[in-house]
Amino acid sequence: MMLDATCGFGPICSQVDFLDCSNPEADCAGGCVLAADCATIATLAGENPDRTLANCIQGCLGPVVCNWCIETWYCSAEFDACKAVPVCDAFMACADQCTDWDCIEVCLAANPSPETDAIADCVLAECAGTCELPMPGRGGAGGAP
Repeated sequence: MMLDATCGFGPICSQVDFLDCSNPEADCAGGCVLAADCATIATLAGENPDRTLANCIQGCLGPVVCNWCIETWYCSAEFDACKAVPVCDAFMACADQCTDWDCIEVCLAANPSPETDAIADCVLAECAGTCELPMPGRGGAGGAP
């Protein structure tokens, strides 16, 4: 890929977990990457990726990028803290089945903890656009359902 030489990143497909360049479906996400400048592409490796690029890739790859936003980018501290408490496994299993925020609220009510609240608040504040969940109801960070 010419991008490897232009930006000096090396083989970008092996550096970004959600971009499988051997899969033809990655062409759309690859187009998002190729349309960006080197500095913007470099943000994908950090905890604060460029939102325009992330949203473009989201449009191509769906839930893969939502999970990346939560687990690696914006909510990684909350995700790691949540993984450390047993109730979080049940919450995550429930939330993985959701297609809207009301469903996630049910999962939160069934699995209450400061850690599950913190990750939900972070997703609402930082990953809502990337995850494309309709999000009525919940207040901002620290808000109650």
